[in-house]
Amino acid sequence: MRTALALLLLVCTHARAASLDAFEPWLGMWSGTVTSTTPDGRSFEFPMRLEIAPSDDPERLDWTITYGEGESAQRRPYQLLAVDPDAGHYRIDERDSIELDAYLAACTLVSVFEVNDSQIVTTYRFGDDTLEFGIVAYDSEPTATTGGGDAPEVRSYAVTSVQRAVLERD
Repeated sequence: MRTALALLLLVCTHARAASLDAFEPWLGMWSGTVTSTTPDGRSFEFPMRLEIAPSDDPERLDWTITYGEGESAQRRPYQLLAVDPDAGHYRIDERDSIELDAYLAACTLVSVFEVNDSQIVTTYRFGDDTLEFGIVAYDSEPTATTGGGDAPEVRSYAVTSVQRAVLERD
């Protein structure tokens, strides 16, 4: 375990590693329970698994997410590829014509995108023995615009849901 921790510290505190090397400590099967909560207090839970593994293409990692279990499980066989590792720029290829830009900073892979009328911020943060997963979804239309004049204009958005899980290595 000290080797993984040493590599984690090296990747998180030094310049970018080549290609996908920064994700070496992330390789493996991760699982946990996602809690999804809305601002009005409603919440529900579901199991999640994330498998990060080398693929047939050395420029890609398999990034397979499974939500739920049994017959109702939703398996999503994505891939992670390096776009510009020196700039921390990666891409999650959903393998159906959708590719999401993602950025690695402080051991956290962050992707920000819009789908339908929702903005989504997805995070994966690697720790010693855990991988923290999070999603914040919010409306794409601002609920308020304030400021202006001497202050910058600021737009606020209504949060529609927050999902969070602490995944542990299997």
